[in-house]
Amino acid sequence: MEVDAVVLDVDGVLVDVADSYRRAIVESVERLYERTVDVADVQQFKNAGGFNNDWELTYAAALFVLARREGLKMDVTAFTDAVAEHGGGLRGAREVVSDMPSVAQA
Repeated sequence: MEVDAVVLDVDGVLVDVADSYRRAIVESVERLYERTVDVADVQQFKNAGGFNNDWELTYAAALFVLARREGLKMDVTAFTDAVAEHGGGLRGAREVVSDMPSVAQA
């Protein structure tokens, strides 16, 4: 077999990678912290704004999981709403948990 070209799809145009993207976030957090968010919760983080980087969204989801473990009483909807109110993205997530020093230590 002769090959004239190889097409690599790195931006999801040819192959829909949305499910694997969300699953990777959920599984990464679970592997590290033995707790995680639901796949559907990833969209709530995206809706909060500022999460165009999957590593930053993973970090924010981990902050949520750690904060819940340390006593945060918000569910994921309240958390992501608060993230949006603080400007969105990882910076917003850090602001939401900034008064919980035990999260930074965790």
